[in-house]
Amino acid sequence: MSQHDFNIANQTFPSFRSDLNDALQAAATISAGATAPTTPYAYQLWYDTANEKYMIRNAANSAWLNFVGIDTNGNVDVTGQIDVNSAARIDSSGIVKAANGTEAAPTHSFLNDPDNGMFRATTNTIGFSTAGTERLRITAGSVGINQTSPLRSLHVVDDSADPLIVERSTTGNTAIRVTDDTDTVYFGMPTGGGFAVDDDANLADGPWLKIDTSGTVRKPYQPSFSVVKTSDQTLSTTANTTITWETELWDTNSDFTKSTNLFTAPVTGKYYLQAQARIDNFDTAAGHYQFQIVTSNRTRQEIIDPNFTSDLTYSTMSLSGVFDMDAGDTAYVSINQNGGTASHVEDGQSYTSFSGYLLG
Repeated sequence: MSQHDFNIANQTFPSFRSDLNDALQAAATISAGATAPTTPYAYQLWYDTANEKYMIRNAANSAWLNFVGIDTNGNVDVTGQIDVNSAARIDSSGIVKAANGTEAAPTHSFLNDPDNGMFRATTNTIGFSTAGTERLRITAGSVGINQTSPLRSLHVVDDSADPLIVERSTTGNTAIRVTDDTDTVYFGMPTGGGFAVDDDANLADGPWLKIDTSGTVRKPYQPSFSVVKTSDQTLSTTANTTITWETELWDTNSDFTKSTNLFTAPVTGKYYLQAQARIDNFDTAAGHYQFQIVTSNRTRQEIIDPNFTSDLTYSTMSLSGVFDMDAGDTAYVSINQNGGTASHVEDGQSYTSFSGYLLG
């Protein structure tokens, strides 16, 4: 390695040859040295051995420009930006700005698999290809799989029977969580199979809805109640008598109130209600016996004219039906005995009851 001023002075032959050889060696080694050549020229190359960088003199011959460095391990260091035929660029901060590419020839691909990779589909949109065909597209806030114009955060197009598979590698509940700003719902497959919906990731722990592997549907929190009498109740012969209920067999969501004998609809919907009562000392002198299920919107009733040859020791009246109820509407059971000697409602649980549940 040597440097030279590249000026061959007039001199005798041996000195001329030595001076020329020095100049040629400097040219061959790009004026390599730890310091810059003392006599520089515009566009002259110099390899800075101290910093392992290639330098070039500017056009004004006023400064050295660092354009590339190659160390002894073969590592390359570039100062400034690199342009590739105006199609791609690596700028001075190291950011790679590639060509757009296409689904058939993605910009970021692989040496032995050039049609597999990532490309710019359009403004603010990235596409991913395999085998030269776009499979995934990411737009501003949306992801499309086999869909180039995703309409939602995730838009999947697939003609197979099961286009989306969520699989857990270990035994346990497999749930998908759906969350808004206040509530969270989980749905998926609980341990043991089937399908469940709940507000807890432990889907097997009292879910809102469960379909087991036999196809049986369970809705443990569906509004439902059943109440019975455990004490006799005497009927009025001049006004309606609201039947009282002393014992709850069940009341899923505490929608029945014993103190008022009212069922209150928790949500708007269609409710199936059923009531029956055993009436002892059925009096033929009464004008009628009218049995009613009374709701806020509708009353369903049965009426009997006790025109028998003699009083009955007992008789049972019953009603059932579907009632359209709004949230907050109530339902109760009443009996109207019109005249005669007062009868009473038997306390036997198997004879006198009131029950109901939400159909939907």
